[in-house]
Amino acid sequence: MFYRVLITVVLSLSLLFAFSQKQAVNNNQYSQDLLFYPTKNIDSLLNTATRQLQAAEQKGDELAKAKALSDIAFANKYKGQPDSAILFYKRAKSIFLAGKNDEAAEYTDIALANIYIGQYKIDTALSYLIGVDSLSKVSKNASLQADVKWNLGLVYKNKEDYLNAARYFKMALNAFQFQKKYSKYILAGCHLSMAYRLMDQNDSSLNILAQCISVFNKQSLSDSLLYATIQENYADTYLEMGKYPQALAGFKAALAQFTKYNSTVDIAYQKYSIGTTLAQMNRFKEAENYLLQAYMVNDSIKNYKYLVWISNALNHMYAEMGDWRNAYKYLQKKADWTDTIGINDQIEKVNALNRKFETKKKEQEIVLLKSQNQITRWWYLSSLLTVLITSLLVWIYHSRKKFKEQKILNYFATSLYNQNTVDDVFWDIAKNCISQLNFEDCVIYGYDEARNMLLQKAAFGPKNPDGHTISNLLEIPVGKGIVGSVAKSLTPEIIKDTRKDPRYLVDDASRNAEITVPIIIDGKLFGLIDSEHSRVGFFTKRHLKILQKIADTCSKKVTRQFVEEDLRKKIARDLHDDMGSTLSSINIISKVALQQHDMADKVKNYLASIKDYSLNMMENMSDMVWAINPQNDNMDSLVSKMKEWAAEICESREIALHFETPDSFDNLQIDAEKRKHLFLIFKEALNNAVKYSKCQHINITISQQGINNIAVSIHDDGVGFSMENHKKGNGLANMKTRAAQLNATINIHAIQGQGTIVELVCRDV
Repeated sequence: MFYRVLITVVLSLSLLFAFSQKQAVNNNQYSQDLLFYPTKNIDSLLNTATRQLQAAEQKGDELAKAKALSDIAFANKYKGQPDSAILFYKRAKSIFLAGKNDEAAEYTDIALANIYIGQYKIDTALSYLIGVDSLSKVSKNASLQADVKWNLGLVYKNKEDYLNAARYFKMALNAFQFQKKYSKYILAGCHLSMAYRLMDQNDSSLNILAQCISVFNKQSLSDSLLYATIQENYADTYLEMGKYPQALAGFKAALAQFTKYNSTVDIAYQKYSIGTTLAQMNRFKEAENYLLQAYMVNDSIKNYKYLVWISNALNHMYAEMGDWRNAYKYLQKKADWTDTIGINDQIEKVNALNRKFETKKKEQEIVLLKSQNQITRWWYLSSLLTVLITSLLVWIYHSRKKFKEQKILNYFATSLYNQNTVDDVFWDIAKNCISQLNFEDCVIYGYDEARNMLLQKAAFGPKNPDGHTISNLLEIPVGKGIVGSVAKSLTPEIIKDTRKDPRYLVDDASRNAEITVPIIIDGKLFGLIDSEHSRVGFFTKRHLKILQKIADTCSKKVTRQFVEEDLRKKIARDLHDDMGSTLSSINIISKVALQQHDMADKVKNYLASIKDYSLNMMENMSDMVWAINPQNDNMDSLVSKMKEWAAEICESREIALHFETPDSFDNLQIDAEKRKHLFLIFKEALNNAVKYSKCQHINITISQQGINNIAVSIHDDGVGFSMENHKKGNGLANMKTRAAQLNATINIHAIQGQGTIVELVCRDV
């Protein structure tokens, strides 16, 4: 998985960052051309850029110099030399800043962020992206913001936070679609497909790739590498699904394209992928050839993450072949490369100390041999150095362990923060226990207090065939089995060998170790986290400590959800019961009073005003109660409300209403604030049409565009009005203000005598 993440990051860089081939451009044009799709192989690009740099230095052309430096940086990155690439990009950036070409400098920062992502220096990458994001918001550069969202998706994908990665890729995808940047749309779609694949949502992965193919064909794009990228992602998905012939064909097609461009990194990935696919098909000799080629390439450029995954693939393949000597060899190499990744910087420091010591030792070797005291002293120093090195390595080990634990807990906390329901929280925990803790399975139980029963609510592993489904749902009484015992005692347990524990209950299959941790809210049982493993003694005190903290985080999240929901329900109830009944009484009394014939006209006018105001307040209060009710936090509920209100107001004016919506909005969630703004804009636009247009027909269309975009169109056949001569009233101003708060665009097309069209596009609802 790490290998594929890293390769995809590098691929994105190869498709994104380099300068255009134009000779003469101004600052604005240049920044727009800073991202281009390579049209020549990397060696050719490097040679050309080197010549251009020399020419620019001779002419004193700083902009051309910066362009050449960026091309050289791009080529070095693509050839697997990231440190050189960083130096050249930074030189280019300094020239851009000196020439006040801020936009070009910001795009260079994105390129640097990509390199740091590839090096797994996530904090450094984030610092660059956050800086660019802030500047792009100030300058209102939508194009730059979209590129930042894309790269933030890469960051989260690298961190294995695939939910957030998918969220940012969706933002980028919608932005590129809106901007009609179809190549970027396809690349963002490929990244989104990968995020889905890494979350085991292969059908979603295939669907988004199908959309990419459709856009590629519809727009008549001719970039062969762009098409190869789509096919590569298809191949990766087919590989995950076990469809090996389709995967093999895709990887070979991609390899042919990347070979033309002499792309070292991409060639290595395709060979690795072909090798692993052939191994799955038991074509071991062919697989061995491809995997060893991939290993040699990555060893030459010291891509340690790649080497870990290739070594792992070779280890498994040789084991399947019965070649235990080579299997052990690559198992050891995998361990060596893994250690290298984690403590590479620290080891370098130790090596520096050793180099200093050895140099000094050689310089003094003759003298040391002449003096026993000096020999003794150097022996002492050597021993001391050994102790220091050992201590440093021990400290590194424990620091890495502690850091890893904290990273896992931070990941869970961040992931849980984005969940909206208890069920979502449970499924998120189960999924992340598999991905972050390397568990074989994880089941979350909910507690049914009325029945005193534990119910399986979420599961990842063998009991989870697809989506949010659980095969053979199990119910366990409190007190029965290991899970039931923990539920009764509220004390977590580790069972090192379930074969020796008579309480053990077999669910889908018998396993040899189990860990169970209760989820407690206000001192009472709310649920349990349970995991089993085939290996005896797999679970440790470290696992128990982490799961207890995860359970505590879950408790806090669920408690906060309950409080928020209870508060919103209470507000809605109070508004309905107290204010609603009062306003209703005022309205009724006013109506009764108005029916009295002997009442003065002035009093009648006052009562009429009271009646109208109270009726208006009742309508507004009803909208408010509906808006804050958490049961309505979905698009389907909003559309039902719109249909009901539109039918009522059009019927009273005898206006023919046509309302077109999709059958479903795919359970699209929309929070109370956005829902309120969207409904009030709709209400204002329809009110205007009914009151002022003198129309006979109103056509309303609501559609879902992309992943999270909603489009609303209200078209009447009334008299229209002149936009130039129209005095802007509060109604139009309010709609535009609410649209801005909604992160939406609103357009009003009115032609005098021909009707009016109001179009609203809401992004990222």
